[in-house]
Amino acid sequence: MGQSYFKKEVLDEAEAIAFHPQVWERPQVPGITIDGVESQDLDDAIWIQPQGDQTLLSIHITDVSEYVKRNSHLDQEAMRRTQTRYLKYGNDPMLPKVLSENRLSLLEGQARPTLTV
Repeated sequence: MGQSYFKKEVLDEAEAIAFHPQVWERPQVPGITIDGVESQDLDDAIWIQPQGDQTLLSIHITDVSEYVKRNSHLDQEAMRRTQTRYLKYGNDPMLPKVLSENRLSLLEGQARPTLTV
């Protein structure tokens, strides 16, 4: 399965997504992905930092909702799929790979929009 099984309108929406300039006004924070070795869509990360006698724990989740608009073709397809499924040979992603494994994936050394707590 994979990207070739997305409808053309879903793929077109995914390809058209670009980061808007305001996203880079967000605080830039470090993180280490917590997704498994076999994962291809890296959408979760953490960061632990000592601050005096306390410790700061940051949890980062890819901010998909900033780019996948409610009721769009992408949103409807993601809701239909509900999750990325990992198969013996490859995966069946919830979102097209251009998003799940690239633009919205927390790749090493690349700034990405996240929701951080």
